[in-house]
This record gives sequence, structure tokens and C-alpha cells, in this order.
Amino acid sequence: MQYSEAEYPFFSSKSSRLLSFENWPLVMRQKPEDLAEAGFFYTGHADRTKCFHCVGGLKDREIDDDPWQQHVQWFSQCAYVKFKLEQSFVLD
Repeated sequence: MQYSEAEYPFFSSKSSRLLSFENWPLVMRQKPEDLAEAGFFYTGHADRTKCFHCVGGLKDREIDDDPWQQHVQWFSQCAYVKFKLEQSFVLD
């Protein structure tokens, strides 16, 4: 997928997104690896994350929130979400 249309191209790779979680609150149940895989990087404030591609933001998470489900639910038009869903469908 071309990430040239990404709002935050610096965070196009999972590894760069993962680095943003250095100060992620330890009390949060969501794992940085899962959030980064779902396209999110940490903004550095509370539990706020943003998608590198669509800039969709999540905050005030519940204990059982799943990063992918939340991304699809709130930002279903995100090109990264669509790409990953298509990729998953092809692999299944």
C-alpha cells in the first residue's frame, strides 16, 4: 500500500508507531504492539492515540476495547483499515 496519502507519513511503519509508545501509561490494558498494528501512534497525552493515515483519534478506552474493532467502528473509511481488511480477507 502506498502511504503517500497518509497524514502522518513518519508513522507509516509499525516500528515507528511502536516507538511512540515509550511513555504509554502502564495501567492501560491495550498493548502498544496491538495499537501500532492497528495503525495508531501515541500522542503522548493520557491514552490518546491517532491513526497515521486517517488521523482518527481514540481516547478514554474501556478495559475490553480492541484497537482494530475501534478503528473499524469509528473510522471505517480509513484507507489503512480498508487495505488491512482486504489483505486479511485474501489471506483467509
